[in-house]
Amino acid sequence: MNFLLILSTLVLLYLITFFCEIFTNAIENLGKSFKINDGALGSIFAAIGTALPETILPLIAVFGAHVSGSEFNLGKDIGRGAVLGSPFLLSTLAFFAVGLTVIIMSSMKKRTDTICIDPNYFQRDLRYFLFAYTAGVTAAFIPSYTAKITIGIFLLSFYFYYAVKTVKKYSCNTEDCNEENEEETKKLKFVKFFNLPEKFYLHTAVIQLLFSVTGLVLSSHYFVENIKDISSLFGISAMIISLFLAPAATELPETYNGILWSIRKKDVLAVSNISGAMVFQACIPMSVGIFFTDWSFNEEAVANVVMVYTAFVILFAGTMKSKCFSAKLFLLSGIPYLLFLIFSFLNLK
Repeated sequence: MNFLLILSTLVLLYLITFFCEIFTNAIENLGKSFKINDGALGSIFAAIGTALPETILPLIAVFGAHVSGSEFNLGKDIGRGAVLGSPFLLSTLAFFAVGLTVIIMSSMKKRTDTICIDPNYFQRDLRYFLFAYTAGVTAAFIPSYTAKITIGIFLLSFYFYYAVKTVKKYSCNTEDCNEENEEETKKLKFVKFFNLPEKFYLHTAVIQLLFSVTGLVLSSHYFVENIKDISSLFGISAMIISLFLAPAATELPETYNGILWSIRKKDVLAVSNISGAMVFQACIPMSVGIFFTDWSFNEEAVANVVMVYTAFVILFAGTMKSKCFSAKLFLLSGIPYLLFLIFSFLNLK
């Protein structure tokens, strides 16, 4: 039984990486078709698609526990942990993975160890994230239910504002942008596999996108369920599970996409996909937590928030001066993750 559980978990992990590959291919080709440059493409469209699993997870945790008749507080704990764990993992381990990938590829002489991005995209995403995340965290310390709900509604509206502004500001119609989207964009996989004519290219790209997002949502959900079952064998608390293991599964799409695009030397897409997902996490899943849980923090949650702010300072300060910087900067973002890991094990109950 335990062997089958582990085997199915490994299969689901493979499926997540497979659907990520299909998803990134569809996103790149859609961006090429609609003349959207890499920054907006990564920050909005890629971020929303890959963030769907962790948006659904808190809802499943809260309502699933209620419907099944299991302890409702457990569902709320997992929901809160999943909401907080996602921006934590993105701001720490996801950027660490991108930095490590670049360094490894550099050691293999496949690319330089320098990451080059558009600082306007990245700094802008980080500022939006800071504002939204702080608003969501503040709601946990406000006793008024009405005030909490107001903040939740504000976060939903704020993300809509961010998305519209991003697409309007960074969509492009110049030949330079066309060349940017043409460069190193691989042919649509569904077109290659089914040998479809070019006239169906756009429709096929949309179908491929929907197929990949559906696969990501389902495979990530079942992967989380398997991880929870495995973790229960070791008696790990629900909060630790949700802060570490659930986001580790649901954030695989963003992390893997970042790694994939880093290998292809598409640094803008790699970084903006993660930073855009951070904004999404601070708005949409956090509003879900505010609406459907009591949204109050325990000691582990507060420590988690502190580490997110620590990672933010590292990322923001390190990318202010130049559009190109050493990949070692992103390795530093792994330090807050390690510190929280140590804190959690010292306080393991």
